[in-house]
Amino acid sequence: MAENNLPLEIKEHYEKAKIAMDRKNYSYAIELLTHTINIKPDFDEARKLLRLAETKNFEENPPNALLRVMNKISSLFHMVTATIREIKGDRYSAISIYEKILLEDPKNVTVLVKLGNLLKIEGMKEASVVTLESALNISQNNAFAYGLLGEIYSDVGKYDKARSCFKKVLELRPNDASAERGLKNLDALTTIDKSFEKKDGDNFRLREVTE
Repeated sequence: MAENNLPLEIKEHYEKAKIAMDRKNYSYAIELLTHTINIKPDFDEARKLLRLAETKNFEENPPNALLRVMNKISSLFHMVTATIREIKGDRYSAISIYEKILLEDPKNVTVLVKLGNLLKIEGMKEASVVTLESALNISQNNAFAYGLLGEIYSDVGKYDKARSCFKKVLELRPNDASAERGLKNLDALTTIDKSFEKKDGDNFRLREVTE
């Protein structure tokens, strides 16, 4: 989403969050950015900055061992709740729960992938890409995340990136049916695009001759 098209309140929160990040006031940045994406869930740049703020805050202020264990237990409980909300069709509530988990456990790859999948389902493709890439920055061997990214890139016409993602899936999971199907679909789409390009080029040359 273009920053120029944002409501004034959202833009102000985002600008303040960037200043807070520069000053390494990550807690305040997280507060501002959380409020921002609650109002504007498809604001992918805010979501990207939020993921960074959460990670920086976690790395510079790591919880002790006991708190980490408690956070993991809490994450599991909230994930069950989010899954139930998903099943009931309340996806936005599930998205909100996943975001709350990431506040305390920002490197939870499972939650990042689940969140990315929900954002994809809800049509927030750029926000989904940001989230899935965050998951892959932590774990480069998550085949499901690559598969989701491949589907999104294919949908938006970024065929080279989609092909790379599907090939990565097959490296991690040989004979994966979804990835193989994705590559076949890309071959078909690429052929169709080239056919249209040739047709448009022929029509252009024809117009040059007849005009």
